[in-house]
Amino acid sequence: MKTKTGKQDEKKAIKLGNAVEILMSSKYQFLEYSDWLAVGSPEHENIVVKNKIYTKGGNKNFGKMEFFIPYLNLAIECKCQNVSGTAREKIFYTIVNLSKQPFSSILLYQGNYFDQLFVDYAQDFIDTYEPSNNKVKLMNINELLEFLKIND
Repeated sequence: MKTKTGKQDEKKAIKLGNAVEILMSSKYQFLEYSDWLAVGSPEHENIVVKNKIYTKGGNKNFGKMEFFIPYLNLAIECKCQNVSGTAREKIFYTIVNLSKQPFSSILLYQGNYFDQLFVDYAQDFIDTYEPSNNKVKLMNINELLEFLKIND
């Protein structure tokens, strides 16, 4: 059962996803995962898939990422935390799971509880856990927009 603050942070993560979609809409077309599959899973450079399912291994569904850019083979996972709670704790679990996938990932964070000390700690975890392949990148929204060249 989710706590009241957990539900609030989940709603804020959804809002973060909505903000990402709005900011990226000038450059990208968004499709729900099922619609993307229905049109043959195209990999055009301007398509972003919403709520794509990824697997742990084999065909077992493991989770959904907020966004997937097929052309870049890149997932974007959103986490928001303004008070103490589980989103911050789940970051490390998410890093491990994303690093096992056949795509690169951006773990997008937002919120007062993701202070610089925590962000540095999470980045150290990424660097230690996957020092050679660097498949998971930790970013805030401004870094994401710069990375995707949205404001160019």
